[in-house]
Amino acid sequence: MKTSDNASLRLFYAIVAPVGIRERLMTAQLLLSRDWRPTRQDQLHLTLAFMGTLPAECLEEVIDIGRHVAGSFLPFDLMLSGTDAFPGRRRARVLFTPASGDGLQALGDTLLRNLGRFVEDRRFTPHLTIARSRGQFASYQAITVSETWKVGEIELIKSTLSSKGPSYETVAKLELTPLIAQKL
Repeated sequence: MKTSDNASLRLFYAIVAPVGIRERLMTAQLLLSRDWRPTRQDQLHLTLAFMGTLPAECLEEVIDIGRHVAGSFLPFDLMLSGTDAFPGRRRARVLFTPASGDGLQALGDTLLRNLGRFVEDRRFTPHLTIARSRGQFASYQAITVSETWKVGEIELIKSTLSSKGPSYETVAKLELTPLIAQKL
């Protein structure tokens, strides 16, 4: 990725849902009331670590940290099940499906710890955002979500904001492969 010397990048690490699962989530979103703005299919992902806007010269260091962390985890099964809301069901602003899997919490926590000064001071809460309220709040709405897939990589994603909403570009894909296995 080419950047100018004075450029800045808005970055986050994520697990991107496979196409088939994103398609099924889009079908489930059809059940939502008009109070909700569904997440676009190309943006259905699970954020592991949000860094916000960083100077472009930090990019290689951020990739190296991600490569080191990814290299210390085995692939794992990720499960999405049910729905919930942030900040809570009574005053819902974000509708999401909780995510779980052996190694998922540790992966997110390890990324946050290793990225240190680059990340927002926020605890990792594994979830995939399904929709956002169109107004200040929306009535909580449960929809059926039950998906599982094998996670074998994490992605560093660049987010570009515009009046049409964010657009995403994958900067790096990093395999979950213990470093010892990479050396064999």
